[in-house]
Amino acid sequence: MKGGFSLLSLIVSLVAALLFVTTIGVAGLYLYWAQSHTESGAYYVTGSVSSDGEELTEEGVRKYLKADSLSEVMCLSLKDTGDCGVYMIDDGFSCKWREKKNEDVVIEMPKQKLRLKKSWGNLVYETTRDGKEIRIVLEPSEEVPECFVEHPEFAFGVNYDREDTENLCNYMMDGYYLIDEGVLYGKFFSGGKSVLGYRTVSGGKDIDAGKLHVIDKDGQGKFLVKRGNYIYYLWAPADGSTESIRRVNPDLGEVEVLREGNVDYVQVRFGKIYFADEKYKLHEMTVDGSKDNIVVDKEIYVPYVIDKGWIIYQDDHDGEKLHLASLTTDFDQSITRERTYTWTISGKKLFYTSTKDKKDEEKHKCRLHCLDLDKIKNTSGADEFDADVGDKYMGDVFEINSEFIFGGDGTFEPLGTWKKFSNKLYKSGSQKTYLMFVSGNYRICSRTVKNGGIVSIELENIKNGAKQEIIK
Repeated sequence: MKGGFSLLSLIVSLVAALLFVTTIGVAGLYLYWAQSHTESGAYYVTGSVSSDGEELTEEGVRKYLKADSLSEVMCLSLKDTGDCGVYMIDDGFSCKWREKKNEDVVIEMPKQKLRLKKSWGNLVYETTRDGKEIRIVLEPSEEVPECFVEHPEFAFGVNYDREDTENLCNYMMDGYYLIDEGVLYGKFFSGGKSVLGYRTVSGGKDIDAGKLHVIDKDGQGKFLVKRGNYIYYLWAPADGSTESIRRVNPDLGEVEVLREGNVDYVQVRFGKIYFADEKYKLHEMTVDGSKDNIVVDKEIYVPYVIDKGWIIYQDDHDGEKLHLASLTTDFDQSITRERTYTWTISGKKLFYTSTKDKKDEEKHKCRLHCLDLDKIKNTSGADEFDADVGDKYMGDVFEINSEFIFGGDGTFEPLGTWKKFSNKLYKSGSQKTYLMFVSGNYRICSRTVKNGGIVSIELENIKNGAKQEIIK
């Protein structure tokens, strides 16, 4: 990290400085709780701190804390995902935060926890040292702290659980299916025609996918996601006419068209719909389709909003590398050195497949890479850090969950063995099974014949191997 302070040592120095200042009668430091209602989350900046009721002046901040102003002493970014960012006098990193017993807010840093008490809309941190009472108060502020404008990477942080990971993986597989509360939604056939529908999945040793209920006819849905009572999806009519973003309440059956026009990469994140238009510019739209704005005004591919105000995308104008970009600032940097294809996040790890040259690309001959996303802090690009690289070649398509890594050809192994994982997808004529979907204990694969025609699509229980054809 930049600067001579670690966060832990700075906190110790801060308390020591306060005690020293108190002995010479100078007053204290104040932290502002910034509950911002923007898409970037809640922000916090320094205001003042007190020791035995005395406050540190601006001059005291410069002299004892080596900060040019109160606002540069400390910044916090708290997000409703449980992630937080800390920036403190040229040092910063991601952290976690949580509420405890509806009274305390706990900031979990690498080597220390800060427990803040709620008081009249504020947060208060109190401690005692050498008989002196240290009291730090945090109050709301609507402004984005200058430290996060200049260093937005310190406010960035994700920690994906199994559900987050599977949602991202299925998005990378174009999202033809989803399972929610035992109901399978997705592509089926009715009367010999493709439809969007749902079937209730049950069974122990055997799978029983129940009666088909049709939602939308004569086409197929992609990028399916359920939010609240609605299923959102990109609808592609069977006759090749204009696509549209739609939603439907399956219980009521009424389909709403939110936006017409050929689009791609549709997702619903943090209460908004994101999609790429025909020029591959990224849009943000309200869930009812009433407001639509361009948030990335350039050509990007496979964009995914991984956190509030943050996306990862593939940049074709930068050798098809992955980029991490802020939607609220100008921060945009490459995070992979290589041409990159399918990617996903598990915990804080970014997994992605890549090839070294065009010859390997033509054969779908990739290696799996793993990058710790915390390594992006305080860097200017992918050349400043190394990803961990798998030992064997594999295809470009994969999925993961908390237990397994799945190849695009249907093979799977424990996730812990990812460096040894391989399949033969890149060899011509070797693939007869194609992975389409993973959710919990289930996956969906299509079976093909030599000429590539689909014979069937099967729902399989990964744990016991039970299968049922859902399309013949």
